[in-house]
Amino acid sequence: MPNQDTVPQQVTNTQQVTNSLGLEHSASLAPPSTPSPGLATAPLPSPGLAPPLQYLRNEALAESESGFAFKRIVDEICDLNWRALDRENLAAVAAVYYYFSVQFRETLEIACRLYPSDKLLQELDAGERNTANLSPWPGVADEGERMNHDEFMRRTLRLTPVQDSTKQRLAALGSTYLAKSRGTDSLTRAISLASYEDGGLEKVFRSILQARDWDDPLLRAFRHFLIKHIEFDSDPEHGHGVICRHLTPDDSIAPLWSAFRDMLVAAAPKLTDACG
Repeated sequence: MPNQDTVPQQVTNTQQVTNSLGLEHSASLAPPSTPSPGLATAPLPSPGLAPPLQYLRNEALAESESGFAFKRIVDEICDLNWRALDRENLAAVAAVYYYFSVQFRETLEIACRLYPSDKLLQELDAGERNTANLSPWPGVADEGERMNHDEFMRRTLRLTPVQDSTKQRLAALGSTYLAKSRGTDSLTRAISLASYEDGGLEKVFRSILQARDWDDPLLRAFRHFLIKHIEFDSDPEHGHGVICRHLTPDDSIAPLWSAFRDMLVAAAPKLTDACG
């Protein structure tokens, strides 16, 4: 069971929390209706007041999506030199990915509020929030313990200490990323879910797993997180990609992917080393 002295309780919007790397930020775990001080937040949508979803995508639409800029950004992330990462750089990737996981959870909450009757989104929500599908993991989650996936990452980052200067640098990167994502309108954030779950994150995760050295408690837990999410997203019948595919993305989501790419590269400079 995680040590209660080292895993702070979830806090309110006005409190400062320190994650496993000591990264201070304002209530990243708070729902999007209670924005963190100093971070721009898109207005919370009213329940059900959103354009109808396209539940059937024809072949022409699928073909047009192949040329989207956001898909090229996904490829750019995958083409980074993941094999060059040492433990320090890989831990930095895990640290900033925590901020992405907060953004993802907030985005899912927004989508569920926009479309409260959508059974597919409800199924996706059940696999991402208040779930035991990542449990157990030593030092992070007990057998059968339910939590949001960003909470799993928060606890993961407490497994290995880092220097204060690194904490501050990564905290600044994460806060900048959250400010950009929270400044995006609600509908754009909602449709971005399909780009994450229907192949985008799976490709990124498989690329991250090319890193060679995972011999560290934090990194082993992060690797578990990545492998399980590939499993969740790729199931051909009930995978997360299948159940959110009706959220048809367009290039309005490209800045969200650009912000994610930029955060990763800034966190782990070795990613831009020439491959060889």
